[in-house]
Amino acid sequence: MARVLGVSSFGEFVLTQAAMRYCILFVDFGFLWSATRQIAASRASEVQVSAIFSRTWVLQWLLVAIVAVLLATLLLCIPALRPSLWLCIAGFSMVIGSAAAPTWLLLGLERMNAVAISQGFANLLALVLLFVFVDGPGDVALALVIYGGALAATNATLTWWILRKGLVRWSAPSRTELLQTAKDGFPVFVSTIFVSFYTVLPALAVGALSSATAAAYFNVADKARAAATSAMQPAFTALLPRMSHLFVHDRRGARILLRRSIVATAGVSGAASIVLFFGAELIVNLVGGQSFVPATSVLKWMSPLPFVVSMSSIASLQILLPNQKIKQFNGVLMMAGAVSLASIWPFVQLGAELGAAQCLLLTELLVCAAMWRFAILTVLRKDP
Repeated sequence: MARVLGVSSFGEFVLTQAAMRYCILFVDFGFLWSATRQIAASRASEVQVSAIFSRTWVLQWLLVAIVAVLLATLLLCIPALRPSLWLCIAGFSMVIGSAAAPTWLLLGLERMNAVAISQGFANLLALVLLFVFVDGPGDVALALVIYGGALAATNATLTWWILRKGLVRWSAPSRTELLQTAKDGFPVFVSTIFVSFYTVLPALAVGALSSATAAAYFNVADKARAAATSAMQPAFTALLPRMSHLFVHDRRGARILLRRSIVATAGVSGAASIVLFFGAELIVNLVGGQSFVPATSVLKWMSPLPFVVSMSSIASLQILLPNQKIKQFNGVLMMAGAVSLASIWPFVQLGAELGAAQCLLLTELLVCAAMWRFAILTVLRKDP
């Protein structure tokens, strides 16, 4: 995409993606954590799992409709946003695609194979279609539709498989149940909004305060960083329901699994960070070509993030959340979001894409330190 679209059009592409990620945050409403945790705790009862699925599924699609109306209102009422109208319409297919599969249900039931196959096939389908149909800088909207359409088609098939397998039985939720589901997901939703202030906002800030070109440089480096970080994310996602179960029923087993996870995570993510730092120039050249050379310095600043983020994820997803330390978890993310929100403007003003990378690294270091502090004080020290 970086090579075919070019620097400027790729900048428009990633800025639209970032805007759609905010829409997806509202649609998900924290269900990936809250609903996953509830299903993991209730998976012995088909009735309870089906009830959680039904009310969460309905609420998620209600949120899709609400977000669509709000987005359309903003685009039509704010003249400065009207040039982005068609890009946002094309990009909204990503929101629909994200909502099309109840991933939280499969994670809670520990059906990781289905999630992995579905996500892998969606990415492969999008990749093939992009190579075939996206030919130049004028195909930005088409590329967005391909991304979202491949995800929607694959996830709709996954949902059909879930219902056909009888993993859940549909039951119409009441208004009270929908309100309670929204209430359960709201604390985690607030956390994800604050997280977005240092994960999604930097890309938008670079584009708004500097240029689409600077946003392209930042995002090429960030995509490489994210690829390295994602090596451990499936394990963290899979271990959340397992650790939730073990901390309730077998705390000794939970600590054994936690130690193994720390050792494996430190080794893999540490190696990834080293490769990013020393291979930054080669990686950027392979991904974007010579026109993206300024992204090399950005990637070097981001290189510690795979290690830092992975260690932070252990403390949050394998210790705090399984032990219901929601208050501490939310407090750290709110602190980090506030720090990023307050500092992103001066960082970007002074250093454009490089400043955004420095702001991101500073914030993630604060998150990691705070997560481990609470994990040790509120959980690990209290265990025998």
